[in-house]
Amino acid sequence: MIKPSLSVETRGVPSPPRERILVVDDDEAVRSSVQAVLEKTGFDVDAVTTVADALDRLWGGSYSLVLVDLRLPGGGMTLLADIQKKYPQVATIVMTGYASMESTIEAIRLGAYDYLVKPVHPEMLRLAVRHGLDRARLVQGQQLVDALQHSETALRRTNADLLALQTISRSVSRSDSVERLLDDALDKVVNVLGVDVGIASVVDQIGQNRITSALRGVQPASRAFLTRKRIAAGTPAKRVVSAQEPIVIDDLTRQVDLSPLFREVVAREHLVTYIGAPVKSRGRVLAVLELASRTPRVVHPDETRLLELISGQIATALENAQLVERLRERESELQQLSVRVLNAQEEERRRISHDLHDETAQSLTTLKLMIDMIKQALPSDQEDVRRLVEEVEASVRQTLQGIRRLIADLRPPMLDDFGLVPTLKWLVHGFTQRYGIRVELHNVHLLRRLPVEVETVLYRAVQEALANVAKHARAGLVNISLERTAERVVVIVRDDGIGFDDRRSRRGAFGLLGIRERLAALGGSLSVDSQRGRGATLTMVLPLKAHSAAVAATV
Repeated sequence: MIKPSLSVETRGVPSPPRERILVVDDDEAVRSSVQAVLEKTGFDVDAVTTVADALDRLWGGSYSLVLVDLRLPGGGMTLLADIQKKYPQVATIVMTGYASMESTIEAIRLGAYDYLVKPVHPEMLRLAVRHGLDRARLVQGQQLVDALQHSETALRRTNADLLALQTISRSVSRSDSVERLLDDALDKVVNVLGVDVGIASVVDQIGQNRITSALRGVQPASRAFLTRKRIAAGTPAKRVVSAQEPIVIDDLTRQVDLSPLFREVVAREHLVTYIGAPVKSRGRVLAVLELASRTPRVVHPDETRLLELISGQIATALENAQLVERLRERESELQQLSVRVLNAQEEERRRISHDLHDETAQSLTTLKLMIDMIKQALPSDQEDVRRLVEEVEASVRQTLQGIRRLIADLRPPMLDDFGLVPTLKWLVHGFTQRYGIRVELHNVHLLRRLPVEVETVLYRAVQEALANVAKHARAGLVNISLERTAERVVVIVRDDGIGFDDRRSRRGAFGLLGIRERLAALGGSLSVDSQRGRGATLTMVLPLKAHSAAVAATV
């Protein structure tokens, strides 16, 4: 019977790599004997005779321990120093036969773990090498722990930086003005970097003047100088703008190139450490971030790097905010221009209406009276002439009615005399008579008149809406409601006609486009709700406060 083997099959399982040792000695006998003992013990051993050869081997191989002859030509001490400097994870043991105790102590000071006296006893050699390798493992383990701790610290710092960037980015991206952006950004930067004082200033295109500034932690007495329009020479802000790079000043009180006024600020605010960074885009400085602490502190390079990243975030948000402000300015200018154009149109309508009333209508009225007098003076036997005169009289009467209707369409006098509500009632009465479409007014009683410009815009908007109904809607009933609050006026025009695709209103049907432009000129809006076969609803909104501001800007 075959007994089972108790040995463990190890084929295919790689054995752990043997540790490598380097022997450096110019004595052939010592070198050979040490190499032989260590190889029998199970180590991979290389042997060289010079310092240069040893450094070459160390550079190309992974040794755990080096045995060095202290009196090696070329300098055993020098080799020890180089190993300690370049390969601190490698353990070193010196071998000496003649050196003094002082040189041995110096070798230990240079990093040698132990020393052996030649001739080297095999057991002492094995023991010293094992202890040296244990120490190398401890050093390598400690280095690994240190590296992990360093990596963990760096990871935490990176996570904190990313969180800070995310927080600042979210904050500044919500800012709808440059001033608010500066305030939000400065609050976050001061908090993230843990400083006492913060200043953020938007500068002009040439970097000489401040446009607007935000401050944190500054006394009122210092604000005037720190926010003055001209960026003064002899201030860190001037240096940041000129260098277009971050600057760090460890102690402001020791700076000799500061202006006297800025020195007064430093003394008053008890400022010590300063960090400044430009907020720049495409090579131009848009703003300057200045931070200071009232106690000495060491500014870590990571803090400077973080401040640069934050500045980049602020630069993007600042450009967007400036673009939004410019667009608002353009919109305001267009709105003011629209108000002027509408006012000019209404004034021209009023002038033409008055001219037609005072000249054309009066002349036609006089002509009608004269025709009537001629008709009465005709002999009874002039029937042919009488019929001709009556035809002329009818034509004059019809022309006079058209002129009066044109006068009313151009600018109904009652809009100026009595206001919006009576004019709307007159408008819908005439609309019903002309087109046979019933119109009902709801909630149109106003306790007091609206501003003249608002009345004009709403009258024209309702007039255009009714014209659209007459042309396109095929409606039988139109409902008009008017509601006024302290902040706005809302007019709703609803019909029961055939309706339309309300996407057409967004593409710009001319009637609706005219209504929308009139309302927008006073800061108002038009919304359209319609579907084919279900009528249409126009909702017109005019904010009274926005109108007041728009009108005031045109004066």
